This record gives sequence, structure tokens and C-alpha cells, in this order.
Amino acid sequence: MQARPGYGFWIRWYEAALAGRPLTGDWQSHWQLMYDVALIDPADWDKGAEHVAGVIDLISQKQALQRDFAQIKRALEHEIFNAETLGQHRDNLPDDLPPSRVVQYRAQLREVLEELEAVEAALKPPVPDAEVLEEATGRLRAVWAKIKQYPLAAGFVVLMGAGVTGAVGQLGVRGMDWVIDEGVPALLRQIKDIKPKSSPLTQPSKEWEKPPVDV
Repeated sequence: MQARPGYGFWIRWYEAALAGRPLTGDWQSHWQLMYDVALIDPADWDKGAEHVAGVIDLISQKQALQRDFAQIKRALEHEIFNAETLGQHRDNLPDDLPPSRVVQYRAQLREVLEELEAVEAALKPPVPDAEVLEEATGRLRAVWAKIKQYPLAAGFVVLMGAGVTGAVGQLGVRGMDWVIDEGVPALLRQIKDIKPKSSPLTQPSKEWEKPPVDV
């Protein structure tokens, strides 16, 4: 199998199974990967091992981006909490910043969070929908550009670039800029190249959620 293209994933899967360890970093992401692979459209399976390997790689890249988005979302929620406390005490509001600008900053942060959640939703299917993902990412890019120009956001922008691992190509720590400018576009290129049919199923069925019970 090592000599045949398209079987690398299955070799890694088999070796992980023999070792009793998750194929990914943890069992939760391992289960999600297996579930998404199981939902690959039958038409894609019919195209052979190499094609399916490309779809599985696409799913793996998607999951890496999902982990990045989860980390960014946590940082964003923390910043929103910090913004809510601005002005409540005299010593934590800059002298040259009127309260109206603080209100504006809070609103922009919430807008970023909403757009971030839209991109997350587009990433949920086993293979994302390219058009939906591209539209949501475009909106996110526009709002994030506004945030970076805001006086209060300097520390937050640094924070966003300090805790996110590059998903596509393992390019290192880049934060929101990396996700928008490199991560998602690379994922979109792969989606458009492979062009698999997205499955409408996004959640496990009840039968998959619970193991059978012996009677």
C-alpha cells in the first residue's frame, strides 16, 4: 500500500488503531474526522483512492482551521469582556478617548464575533461549501480591517497573532491575519479543485450517538 498513491491516510489510520491512539491529537477530533470521512459522498468514493485521499486531506485541513477559529473565538470573547469594563472605573479609560468610542469598539468586536461564527458555520459540513465560506470570510476580512485601525485594538491584534497555529502547511503562528489571508483561501482552493458534493448531514444521528444496548 505504501507504494500506491492515495493510501497514506489509511496506513496512518491502521497504525494508530494498532497502537490504540487517536489519529489526531485527541479522541474528540479523531471521532469527528472519522465521522466526516464516513460522510464523504459515494460519488467521491467511486472516483478512486487518490481522489478520496484529496477529500480526506481537505477535511483534515478544515478541522485544523476549526481549531484555529475556536482559539480566536476564545480570545475575542475575552476582549469583549475587557471592553465591557472600560469606563467603569476612572483609571481604566484613556484620558483622550471619549466614551462614545468605547461603545463603538464594543459594537465592532461583537460584529467580528458574529462574522467569525458565520465562518465557523460554513466550516461545519464534512466538506464545506466553497461559496458560503468565501462570502463569510469576505465579511470577516472587512470587519477585521476596521478593528485593526481602532485605537483600542492594538493589544488585542497582538493577542490574536500570538495563540493560533497555522493550519494549512503548518506555517506557524499568525492569528486572524493568517487565517483570513492564507488559511481559508488555501482551503477554498482545495475545495474548488476537488469539487466534492457536500453532504447535508452535519450532526450524528441518534443511532450514531449511542452504542447499541444488549437486551
